[in-house]
Amino acid sequence: MGVYEKNLMFSIVSEKEIDLNSLDAIRTRFLESYYKGDDARNYPNVLFDYEQSIVKAGHFEAYNHWLLSKGDEDGFKAWYAQNNDKWAAFFKWYTDNRLLLDDKHKFYRKQY
Repeated sequence: MGVYEKNLMFSIVSEKEIDLNSLDAIRTRFLESYYKGDDARNYPNVLFDYEQSIVKAGHFEAYNHWLLSKGDEDGFKAWYAQNNDKWAAFFKWYTDNRLLLDDKHKFYRKQY
């Protein structure tokens, strides 16, 4: 089993349904698991590093809901109505903190 599959498997165990909130929880647990051990060091991934910076900035819930919003637009609207302050803070942070991809910051399927 690969490193990503292992972390994902442990991240989904407690979920009983799939919606924006449960996907946020799964993605949060996945990153926690990935960074808890040696996986981040042994299998670096620029996207996960970027998402970890979002976690550290306190915006991962808003990021996940935005990222997955097209899969459940009504769910996003309901979340947004209750979390306008989180959305505004994330959007302000995101404007100045975009994902950087270049020759030093990249990830591709056959990297490992």
